Amino acid sequence: MAEITILDKSSTVEGGKVIRTKVTEEHLSLQDLYQAKQNLNHQKQGLMQQMTQMKERLLVIEEQDKENDEFIQILEKQFKEDA
Repeated sequence: MAEITILDKSSTVEGGKVIRTKVTEEHLSLQDLYQAKQNLNHQKQGLMQQMTQMKERLLVIEEQDKENDEFIQILEKQFKEDA
């Protein structure tokens, strides 16, 4: 497990908010780095899956929008013919 040492920390108040600053030092083993890499790869896979799902959802929405436009044109044409 990574060893984290806080070397310095400070706090200031600015514009109604507290700003905390910390300077840390991390000691990472080879195992820590492999674990971090595995975690990053897992996050990337999750994001890629979400992107695929979002693209598929976007295609469905675009198709529904196109279908609505076609129905609008049909009804507008019908209203003009009836007038």
